[in-house]
Amino acid sequence: MPIEFNGTTSFIDLESPSTLDDIEMSGATSGMTASFWIYPFTFGEGSLGRVYSKGQASQSGAMHIRLDNVNVNSSVCLQKDFSTTDLVVFSTNGAVILNRWQHFMVVWTGTSQISS
Repeated sequence: MPIEFNGTTSFIDLESPSTLDDIEMSGATSGMTASFWIYPFTFGEGSLGRVYSKGQASQSGAMHIRLDNVNVNSSVCLQKDFSTTDLVVFSTNGAVILNRWQHFMVVWTGTSQISS
């Protein structure tokens, strides 16, 4: 059953089970794959609606997947924060379509480099 969010303050807190605590934050470089279905009515708060967040913004090791209608129009963004330079990757312009079910998959290979 889908969960409806209000676009500004709604979220699901998965608490801190050990299976999620082990997802890369401090030094592991195994990478991860995230797959999600969304039906966005808006791009969320500030047109930068988060789909997934682990850690605080700008915290070394933090990772965020969000809808982005600010930097690249109608895109999905992966941001992985490192201690020096962050990895920020956008989907193509127009990848996100409002009021329609869509499937996205984001793959992070475990490095700070963009690969094709």
